[in-house]
Amino acid sequence: MTDEEYAAMRETNVDGAFFLTRAALPHLTESEGSLVAVGGFAGEYPRSFNPVYAATKWWVRGFAHSVAAQVGDDGVAVSVINPSEVRTEFGSEDGEPSSAGPRLSNRNPF
Repeated sequence: MTDEEYAAMRETNVDGAFFLTRAALPHLTESEGSLVAVGGFAGEYPRSFNPVYAATKWWVRGFAHSVAAQVGDDGVAVSVINPSEVRTEFGSEDGEPSSAGPRLSNRNPF
């Protein structure tokens, strides 16, 4: 993984969640709204082929749970959804959506 690839993944998954949450919380507190964080299957069940992606999704989970502890008494609900597979450029060598890894649609608990 290049420095640029690492930075893009961090900026998208970590920085994006942080800055969006920081901007939204005053409005959500005022309206007693809900914050929904987009984690990922890899954030709960990491896979060896992309440990940095898995780590950023673990961060999203931990951050969302910590935010819930901070603002829950203010009436803000915080949830984390963990899609089982979302094909993005983060999983491929050439920037095209990845098809790497096992198909996980049969593991959907819903």
